[in-house]
Amino acid sequence: LLARKTLPTQGHPGRAVNGESIPPVPGKDVHLLAGRNVELSANKLEAYALVMGVPKLVKNRVAVLPVFQVNDVDFSVGNINFQGSVLIRGNVNPGFSVKATEDVSVEGNVENAVIESGGSIRIRGGVRSGAKLTALKDIVVRFCDSNSTLSAGNDLVVKGDAVNCALTSRHKIQVDQHLIGGTARAAELIQVLIAGSQAETPTRLELVQDGDKEEIEKLKDDISSLENDLEGIATLIQQLMSKQRAEEGNLTLQKLMPVKVNMNIRLAQLKSQLKELTERHEALAPPRLLIKGEAFPGVLIHFAAMRGARTMRLTSKQFAKTYTFVDGEIQD
Repeated sequence: LLARKTLPTQGHPGRAVNGESIPPVPGKDVHLLAGRNVELSANKLEAYALVMGVPKLVKNRVAVLPVFQVNDVDFSVGNINFQGSVLIRGNVNPGFSVKATEDVSVEGNVENAVIESGGSIRIRGGVRSGAKLTALKDIVVRFCDSNSTLSAGNDLVVKGDAVNCALTSRHKIQVDQHLIGGTARAAELIQVLIAGSQAETPTRLELVQDGDKEEIEKLKDDISSLENDLEGIATLIQQLMSKQRAEEGNLTLQKLMPVKVNMNIRLAQLKSQLKELTERHEALAPPRLLIKGEAFPGVLIHFAAMRGARTMRLTSKQFAKTYTFVDGEIQD
């Protein structure tokens, strides 16, 4: 419920200081108008939000905007925890956090702050000073440095340089300029222009496709354990429903039936997660590293897949190379 209309009244007579009666002025009727993502009740007296968002008066209409907008995230705003998308027209300052169930967009920089998104994260500026970004989908930034951590559920794109950062992606990492120091870890593809530096800065590039195996095995164990528990409860319920134990089992049955229903719901959720994770793992393309420009000594390449793992350290300068992992061997 966003707004409730109070009907106008005729008012009550007043009294002046000299004792004379003052006639009332009847109240004026005002129409309650619904804007975007708002619905009125049947009697037109109440306005209800149809979506999660920010309530606003837009041209005298009650509306809900699904995007929360601020200029800067600082002490005047505080931390943000919003069910929807967030648009920040300025910077996210040190020590603050932004959490959203949908996309997060920042027009400025993110410095030593935390951003968590149930959708994608897009930063027009840079990510600096140990900032932490986590997105269920894509992450796109202009540059990142200073021990920042970026983790994307889908693709991760750095338009400029990535210096001494931890980059993680379930699919592809793309760095359009220099990737120097730190770690970049993806499942399908790492694509960079220049890897490492003339100073032979330790730079680790990892293409890992066995990261889901532990999660898959854990889900299988959880499902097996839950199925055993369900079987035990089903047996107990069957015994309680027998004629011999009907009287003493009524109260226990009332407690066990909701437990069984909830366990079945949880089992269905776990099986759905297992199916999704298995299908995603099987659909992965063969791991590949593409260096479009140069790679310097100090760069360490690590491949890990279902058929094994291999690590290779570059000892000489490389130009425009593509490395793949085939039958347990690194090939270029």
